[in-house]
Amino acid sequence: MGAMYIAVDIGGTKTLVAAYSEEGDVLASEKNPTQREYPDFIKELTEVIHRVSGDQDVEAICVAAPGRINYEEHKVLSLGNLGWQDIDIPGDLRKEFDVPIHLDNDANLGAVGEANLGAGKDYRSVLYVTVSTGIGTGVCMDGKLPEVLRKSEGGSMHFRHDGEFMKWEHFASGKAFVERFGKMGKDVPEGDEAWYQFGGDVSLGIGSLVAVIEPDVVVIGGSMGTHLEKYRSSLLDALQRTRSVVVKIPPIVAAEQPEEAVINGCYVTCKQQSEN
Repeated sequence: MGAMYIAVDIGGTKTLVAAYSEEGDVLASEKNPTQREYPDFIKELTEVIHRVSGDQDVEAICVAAPGRINYEEHKVLSLGNLGWQDIDIPGDLRKEFDVPIHLDNDANLGAVGEANLGAGKDYRSVLYVTVSTGIGTGVCMDGKLPEVLRKSEGGSMHFRHDGEFMKWEHFASGKAFVERFGKMGKDVPEGDEAWYQFGGDVSLGIGSLVAVIEPDVVVIGGSMGTHLEKYRSSLLDALQRTRSVVVKIPPIVAAEQPEEAVINGCYVTCKQQSEN
């Protein structure tokens, strides 16, 4: 049997663990509720990795975390709504698995997944924006994460909205959509005024990121990425009205594999690192 890679996508409510073959086939996977206490989480994660690997030799592990990463010390500084701080996931996993263990932000790994195996695979530079409870961003060049943009948090950009300065994700995320319109995206039909307003809100951040990064394509993932066709026209209209003549608006597409983008990115990262 060839190399086996383990991919871990930590979510605020559920954690997905998958075993990949060297060729990218999913050999086994398991999704469980994310334990609220970190010691319980790491104990269960260790057990799940053993189960999905079938106790076969593991070549490498990659962990996607929805939080701030200390890339120098390979630790999670803070993790989403779980309240974990300054945790050493790679170090704790190495007590059981003596293999390379990679750690990155989930939006970065979603970018890697879509840039290599999804909607961005035919483009050199990819801006990935995941719009769900919050907004996360990742940038890939030639299928890899450039170090200079690895720590970027596009969802935290500030804009004036409804007369107040606010973070982009506070008015353009899936959570903000529900708070503003009282319904989830799946319950609002195409053509509803809500989508016209939402497209304009999303355009503020997209337009700013495009002007700075100039990507070849923008890939929108997350739960609101699946509804892109409902607000694409208003998003593009807003971008065209405000764009500079020196900034080209690239294609804006939905993630090809919105549910698998992050876990695929973990697999690709393991494979890229093993080839270095």
